[in-house]
Amino acid sequence: MKFLRGILGKKEAEKAAARELSEGEIEELLGQRIEGKTEQICKKAEPLVEQFPDVSSKVESSLKALEDAQIDPQVAGATHLILNARKHYIFAIRKSLGGVEPGSCKGYAGIKLRNKQLSDALVTIRNADVNHAKMIRFLFGKELSAVRQELNGVIRISKELDKVLKNDSKGVGEVEDLLSKMDELHGARERLEKSRGEQGRLEDAIEGLKEREKALAAELQRLGNSAEIGEVAELRQNIAAKKARLAEIEGSISNYLSPLGRALKKYKRLVEIDAGKAKIVQTAESNPIALLDEDVSIDELAKSLQESVEKNQIAKDEKERQKTLQKIDNLISAKPDELKKEYSKSKKELAGLEQELASSGVLKEKGKLQAEKSKLGGELEDAQERLEKTKEGISEVKGEADRLKSQIREGMERIEKGEVRIRWT
Repeated sequence: MKFLRGILGKKEAEKAAARELSEGEIEELLGQRIEGKTEQICKKAEPLVEQFPDVSSKVESSLKALEDAQIDPQVAGATHLILNARKHYIFAIRKSLGGVEPGSCKGYAGIKLRNKQLSDALVTIRNADVNHAKMIRFLFGKELSAVRQELNGVIRISKELDKVLKNDSKGVGEVEDLLSKMDELHGARERLEKSRGEQGRLEDAIEGLKEREKALAAELQRLGNSAEIGEVAELRQNIAAKKARLAEIEGSISNYLSPLGRALKKYKRLVEIDAGKAKIVQTAESNPIALLDEDVSIDELAKSLQESVEKNQIAKDEKERQKTLQKIDNLISAKPDELKKEYSKSKKELAGLEQELASSGVLKEKGKLQAEKSKLGGELEDAQERLEKTKEGISEVKGEADRLKSQIREGMERIEKGEVRIRWT
């Protein structure tokens, strides 16, 4: 190392001296370290574990002596609570020791499990002692002392086993943690590979959707420039013109009849004996436009109304009569029956034009293409959202993998007590 420092300098010498390991070598090295450590622990722990059956047997003998101990007849009247406490105490001790497996352990994992079983047993034993020993001591002090003395053997084994694990397991936890991080790294890579595959599939799908969207746009443009679409546009203009003329006629009839509402109301009283005529007058008063669809002559209605006004049957006041007659003249001058005839004809023509438009093949094709384009837009948006989420997921997993690599390298440098360079797969 000094020779290298003299030639390369301190930093270059340390880099040259750094240990280089592959992932497989790291896992193998960590496995060897755990194996060596755990073998050492097992050698120290097994003798302690092997003592347990004998200690447990002695505890059971002392429990049996406590269980069989006779009561002094002189205090027999006050023994119920004490006997009940003895019963619960013996049951708790036996149950706690029964939870500890007898015999040798199967490796390091078995040693750790046995240590936990002993720790759990001691918790139960302490609780039983706190809850029942004080009362038992009144009648069975000698026998209780014997049980406690034998239980000290269990406590000793547990303490010594725990000490072995704590002292000799130093470094095992770190090695196990590094191996766990290696497993996490493999898992992150698997997720990364799966996500990248999903990213590729989504990108291909998006490309296909965009190509189809482009083709649909071209097809819609072709249809838009076609002669058929020109005919459709002309057809729509004709429909709009027909609708405008119908609205114009409706407005004219309404404008001529609405000002005659008061006169029509009075005229309706004159003709109410004729139900049919009264109904026509009622329509003219309340909804004049509806007369355009009725089988009735508006000209005749106007002339009949005019005649009644001239005979002073409706308007008594001369000024009012003249004004009403002027309104009727305006209506008659507009030739309402001719307007009605034109209205009926235009309505039929409009229905024909709308039917022609509805049956247009080019419009149906355009509608179909537009519906597909709309659906395609939704699919494209969904695919792009999923792609963004997948990319975010990839970025997160890459970050996780980088953190794990850094933690593994730092852990290996602590174990190796020097710089470690890792050849990542």
